[in-house]
Amino acid sequence: MAHVHLALIGYRGSGKTTLGTQLATALSVPFVDSDDAALASLGHDSVRAAWDALGEDAWRAAEASVIPALLKEAGVVALGGGAPMLETVQEALGGVPVIWLRADADVLAQRIASDAEDDDRPSLSGADAAEEVEVMLAARQETYERLATAAVNTAGTIDEAMASLKAAVMRVI
Repeated sequence: MAHVHLALIGYRGSGKTTLGTQLATALSVPFVDSDDAALASLGHDSVRAAWDALGEDAWRAAEASVIPALLKEAGVVALGGGAPMLETVQEALGGVPVIWLRADADVLAQRIASDAEDDDRPSLSGADAAEEVEVMLAARQETYERLATAAVNTAGTIDEAMASLKAAVMRVI
């Protein structure tokens, strides 16, 4: 499986990093989080610091710059939630198996809130986090659906999601 390369897409809190790390280990391939590569290119230690200092446009430009190269290497690549919305990233995903990790807005909002203390991502700004996530999901859904080779519901336990992810990967690689 050394030549496996695939991308994980989905909204923040869908499990891209957690499940992607486990999947890469199971497949004996490297795991790369595109956020880490974007941070390195911007010279910042956290996503929040990069967003605060440089803004979303600079962050998206960094993603557009680093992700195409990441997708050419063997391994599992977790893309930032908004990265698939970039035309450059969409083009780079051509020919790469793409697994969409998905969960309902309330599940994602709960995960984001429970990780808020340890998370270095920009925080949700609305009073109703689930509603804010739902609006963002609606804006991204068509693109996620169009790009996905397969979709996996990650709303259950990590073990359930991992079993579903492994099954989906075996269907698409």
